[in-house]
Amino acid sequence: METQKMKKKGFTLVELLVVIAIIAMLLAILMPALGKVRQLAQRIMCSTNLAGIGKAMLTYCNDDKYESFPVSGSSDAIWSRGTSGNEGKCSWDWRDPNPFPTNDRTPHTATITSCFYLLVKYADVAPDQFVCPGSDQKKFELSKYTLSQFSTNDFTTVWDFGVGTNQISNSRGKGHVSYSYQYPFPVVAGQKGYPTVITTNPAKAVAADRNPFWQSPMPTDASSDSPRMYIWDVSVTPNKLYAPSITFGNATYHQKDGQNVLFADQHAKFEKSANCGIEMDNIYTIWGQASINPQTAGDEGKRQCGKNYTTDTTSPGFLLVTSSFQGDVSYCPLSNDDCYLVSDVDKPRSD
Repeated sequence: METQKMKKKGFTLVELLVVIAIIAMLLAILMPALGKVRQLAQRIMCSTNLAGIGKAMLTYCNDDKYESFPVSGSSDAIWSRGTSGNEGKCSWDWRDPNPFPTNDRTPHTATITSCFYLLVKYADVAPDQFVCPGSDQKKFELSKYTLSQFSTNDFTTVWDFGVGTNQISNSRGKGHVSYSYQYPFPVVAGQKGYPTVITTNPAKAVAADRNPFWQSPMPTDASSDSPRMYIWDVSVTPNKLYAPSITFGNATYHQKDGQNVLFADQHAKFEKSANCGIEMDNIYTIWGQASINPQTAGDEGKRQCGKNYTTDTTSPGFLLVTSSFQGDVSYCPLSNDDCYLVSDVDKPRSD
C-alpha cells in the first residue's frame, strides 16, 4: 500500500516578505497619526494641569491677606534670575521649615518654582501637577533628596522643589516644573512689582508652558538668545514682524505649535501664538528686538511691548536697552496689565 506524503502547510519566504512589507507600510502610515494623537493627549493633560493650578491659585488668593496670587520669599524678595553660578537659587535653604526670621533685614532672592510650591504647601496641589507630560521634567519626590539637617517626610514642610546637590539619585531630569509664571517680583529690592491679584484683568495670562527664551545658560544681554528674539522686516515702514518667526516664540514641549496658557479667570487654552496677552502683547517677551523702535514698528511692535512702552531713554519704561538683565528696570512688567511670563533656568539647580 502506497503511503501518501502529506504536503507541509506554511508560508513561503516570498509570502512572509510580502506580509512583512504590508505591515511595515501600515505602520508607516499609522505612526504619524498615532504620534499626533499622543501629542494631542499630552496637550490636553497639560491644559488640565494648568486649569487645576489656576483653581488652586484662586483658593490661595482668597486666603491671602493681600489677595495676591502666590509670591514666595520675604516682602523684599527679588527673582534669582541666574547670575553665573547662582542659577535659580533662593537665598534660603529650601528644606528649612523656618526660613524667614522676623529680624532678618537682608534682601532675599526667590525662585519662580518656590512661588508655585506655595500651592503644594497651602492649596493641596500634588507635585506631579506641575509636570507637562510632553516635557523632560520629572515629578518631585521628597524621598529622592537628602534631608538630614531638616528631616521631614511632609511635602508641606519644605519651601521649594528639590535642588540638584541634595538629590540621592539622578531623578531630576531638567527639574520638576514645566511652567512659567507671571513675573511677580520687583527687579531690585525696594522697587514696585506687579503681582497678580484678585482684581487683575481676567484676560491676563498668569501661567503657561515654559518661556522658550529662558533656556540654559540664561542670557545676560540683548543678544539673539535673549527674551527679545523675534525677526522684524525693517525694509518697510511701519516695520513688520516676520510671520515665520512667530513660531520661534512658541513653547518647545508642544512641537512649537503653540502653548497652553492659564488666564486670570482660571480658564486654560492652547494658544497658537504667544501674542495672546492683554492687547495681544507677547506673554514671553518685554520687547521684540533691541534695535527696533516701537514708534516705527507700528501696532505690531506695540503689541510686543505691552502697556506703558516709551521711547524716552530717561524713563524706566524705555525698552530699547542693550545693558545687562541684572538690575535693569525695563526687564519687567510696567503695569498690572503687562504680561511677562518667566521660568527658572532649564537645568537642575544646585546649592
